[in-house]
Amino acid sequence: MNKKNNDKTKKIMIALISVILIILIIMIIIMKLNKKYEISFNTNGGNQLSSLEINKDGTIVKPEDPVRDGYKFVGWYYENELFDFNTKVNKDITLEARWEELTEGFELETDTLSLVIGSEETIKVKSEVSSVYEYTSSDSSIASVDNSGKVKALKEGTAIVTVKNKDGETRTVTIKVTKNEIKVSSVSIKGQSKVTVGNKITLSAVINPSDATNKNVTWTSSNNNIATVDSNGVVKGLKEGTVTITVKTEDGNKTATLKIKVVAKTTTTKKNPTTTKTTTKTTTKGTTTTTTTKTTTTSTTKTTTSSTTKKVDKYVITLTPIKQAGTGAVAQYEVSVTMNNGAVEYKSFKIDGMSIYFYGDGFIEAKALESKTSNNATIYFKDGSHVEASVIVK
Repeated sequence: MNKKNNDKTKKIMIALISVILIILIIMIIIMKLNKKYEISFNTNGGNQLSSLEINKDGTIVKPEDPVRDGYKFVGWYYENELFDFNTKVNKDITLEARWEELTEGFELETDTLSLVIGSEETIKVKSEVSSVYEYTSSDSSIASVDNSGKVKALKEGTAIVTVKNKDGETRTVTIKVTKNEIKVSSVSIKGQSKVTVGNKITLSAVINPSDATNKNVTWTSSNNNIATVDSNGVVKGLKEGTVTITVKTEDGNKTATLKIKVVAKTTTTKKNPTTTKTTTKTTTKGTTTTTTTKTTTTSTTKTTTSSTTKKVDKYVITLTPIKQAGTGAVAQYEVSVTMNNGAVEYKSFKIDGMSIYFYGDGFIEAKALESKTSNNATIYFKDGSHVEASVIVK
């Protein structure tokens, strides 16, 4: 009986020991699987970085590059070799930062700045070394500069800004300051609207405002077989017909048009009166006298070419005050637009130097004119054409 009990107890003990061993083995495996390794960084004079912990067979996430004044970061090394951050880690390791010493020197992003009056821009320095720079302007009344390299444009002209580092090296920037750009708001064409075949007329572009910065324009003809126009607005008639001349501003692409009529030359023939020349020759021989008379008739035909002459249309804008005002003040006028004393229909008109407000048919409101007459006016018609006109103020 005792022997049986002993055998049973022995079997139980063996079973318990086996279970414990299995548990220990499992724990050891789990511990190994959960093993963490410490990764430390030796920055060798750079800013300090915190250590990391990673699991067995894990990889290290590459940290931000450290910073060290006067040096360029080369990379992280382990056991004198550049470390591969894809490497699986199975132990504690320390990565070491390697550095390359920098030499003093700097460049500027640009050597020229173009600014308009009132604008600002900062000079940008390119250098591998962090340094303090000194900025000076050759003419602070044109362009000033502060300690951070910010340049302010003050008046039209050119100034030189000098940049100097702590070792005395210098670089310069040319600052070109110009006036604020004045944009073109509109353009019109001034000149005749008729030309004879073979002749030329010159058109001019009237830019508004008159002090616009860019007054460059281009001229084009709708039909170069009838009339051409050059870069100076000179129109040459080639054959009978009508063309549209267009002027276009470089600033804003503003356009204006003028229809030009090309008319033919007229040929007339003038016949001079017939002239008779009589020559008498007398010869005396002995007692006999002989008289010979020779008559020569000459007819001259002269051909002249002249342009057909037509009556020139005269357009007049007549302004009759209906509300008196002093010179320069706002006044109201009744308007009459005529051609050769006959009324014409129009869309609008413009008088140079006069701001006009149209209200109702035949009435305007504008500053009172100083003079009674003016030749600087343009009438615009509903078909898009326009003509020059004179102005009469009653």
